[in-house]
Amino acid sequence: MRVPHHPIQKLIGMLILKQLENLIDESTTPQGKRNPYYQYFCGMMLFQHSTGVEPTQLQTDLASLGEGTQDVVTEVTNALDKN
Repeated sequence: MRVPHHPIQKLIGMLILKQLENLIDESTTPQGKRNPYYQYFCGMMLFQHSTGVEPTQLQTDLASLGEGTQDVVTEVTNALDKN
């Protein structure tokens, strides 16, 4: 199993936002760059002009978390969508 390049909070936060907003990997990172609320949710304390994550890195790092982690996040976001 490969260790992700980015903190887990940032990856899980981006995965949750991606699923809640129905974004694709290529549009998740630009949204995070423009939205300070997204950045804070993903663990960044100060606004930054870059999330530091490229879409290809995001795909690779999310894959390294494993299917089980992504399935749990999917269940949680589905439950949030129903409320």
